[in-house]
Formats: sequence, structure tokens, C-alpha cells
Amino acid sequence: MNPTAFGAQDAMVPPVAGFFVKLFASHPRHTRRVEAVGQWLGQAQAGAVSPAAEQQAA
Repeated sequence: MNPTAFGAQDAMVPPVAGFFVKLFASHPRHTRRVEAVGQWLGQAQAGAVSPAAEQQAA
């Protein structure tokens, strides 16, 4: 999987079309989910606490 390619693909979505897809979709676009996972992995590799560890601490 290439997160950079997914980001480039998401940038090609016209803003108006992206707005309507987001408005009527039940789930976020796949490219947005890949971006979120990439951000989460970056935080996890930087030593941030995972959501599961936060739940166990509560």
C-alpha cells in the first residue's frame, strides 16, 4: 500500500463532488481512512500512547 498515492488520489477529487460525497456517505472515503491510519502510525512510531492503552488506563 502506498499512502502517498492515496493522498494524491484524494487531491484529485473535485471540491464540490467531495463535499456531496461526504454529505451523503455513511463512511469516510477510503483515501481519508488511509490518511488517518498513516497519521496514527506516525504518532505510534513517535512514542505516543495508543487508544487501547488509554482505555486500559481509565
